[in-house]
Amino acid sequence: MPVQKSCEDLHVAKSKKRLLTLPNFLTVLRVVIIPIIAYSFFLDVRRRAIISSTLFFVASVTDFFDGYLARKLHQESDFGRVFDPIADKILVVIILIMLVSVGELQGINIVGTLIIVTREFLVSGLREYLSEIQVGMPVTVLAKWKTAIQMQSIFILVLYPLLPNPNLFKQIGICLLWTSVVLTIITGSQYFIKGIKFMVD
Repeated sequence: MPVQKSCEDLHVAKSKKRLLTLPNFLTVLRVVIIPIIAYSFFLDVRRRAIISSTLFFVASVTDFFDGYLARKLHQESDFGRVFDPIADKILVVIILIMLVSVGELQGINIVGTLIIVTREFLVSGLREYLSEIQVGMPVTVLAKWKTAIQMQSIFILVLYPLLPNPNLFKQIGICLLWTSVVLTIITGSQYFIKGIKFMVD
């Protein structure tokens, strides 16, 4: 029994060590930043733009470095694999909802926002289901482009009040948003077609 307990303690210690890594810290930092960004939307336009754009930039940088460092330092973990994409989705969804709530996205643009938000939840659910049956669904190149354009559009839409000719930059942000909507529909369809094939087989 003492030997068994010692092995269990060693396993717990190793699990904690895998959890307490720099990549995981960056992932958690990104989650902590999200409510601060949401709060900034209750401030005046200038302060909102400064805080939200700065923190969104920081969050985007941590998104790159947590994955890069995990691979470079050989610190991949189940925590990172699960929570890194969740943090990304929460970040995107919360900011889009806040942009709608303050009137930055109106009319047909709300439909585009709903398409993006719905796709994020549906694909997350599909991935979770497929993981339970030991089926992986790697991110496609087109999906990476979708994410990159989506991030650029959000950054411009939170930053544009500080830029010269803000109306022009807002329209650029909206155009990029709709580009990401089109890619959202395409990549979402691709994932579901693959998912259905796995389920049928």
